[in-house]
Amino acid sequence: MNCKKMIIKIGMLCALLCVVSLSRQQYRQVLQQSIAKKVIRFHVLANSDSHYDQQVKKQVRDDVGAYVEPLLKRSKDKETSRRILLAHLQDITEVANRSLARQGASYTAYATLAYSDFPQKTYQGFRFPSGRYEALRVVIGQGRGHNWWCVMYPNLCFSEAVKKENVKQWRHFLKSLSQREFEELIRGKKWKVRWKFLEYFMERG
Repeated sequence: MNCKKMIIKIGMLCALLCVVSLSRQQYRQVLQQSIAKKVIRFHVLANSDSHYDQQVKKQVRDDVGAYVEPLLKRSKDKETSRRILLAHLQDITEVANRSLARQGASYTAYATLAYSDFPQKTYQGFRFPSGRYEALRVVIGQGRGHNWWCVMYPNLCFSEAVKKENVKQWRHFLKSLSQREFEELIRGKKWKVRWKFLEYFMERG
């Protein structure tokens, strides 16, 4: 009898743990989706994993970044950044293709604003959970090589995030976060560094 009761209790405990685990996964998924609505990623897909194609990808990334950064510098929110990117997709495609031509590549590229799956990634102390994010995607050639990604809004791609021109953008982003979203982004180590980072942007008018 005692054995049966113990088996029942163990079964109930396992069921409870499964429910808790599932609830946590669902909660994290909802949280990721909430964060994703507030950022735009940058995703560059190489033609292949060959050394040459990977080097080409890096140069295209740099050339596109050099073109896009000034466009987004005065944007302080996601929607404005999104409109700017949509308005310049053809220009971004042309920048990428000029870069490819200079490098002697035999293939072309195109730019689009679309949703992509991203792994968990940490940028300058902020950890963005894995999931689907809207992103400026630059697909080079067949787009089958190792990818490069970062966060385009708020700017974590092209210059140090604490530069003067990005203060308004970062303040707007941080103020848009709920407490749970902010805690998710800074989960892990280096708390002091991250709080100083937060205070820097929140204190400047």
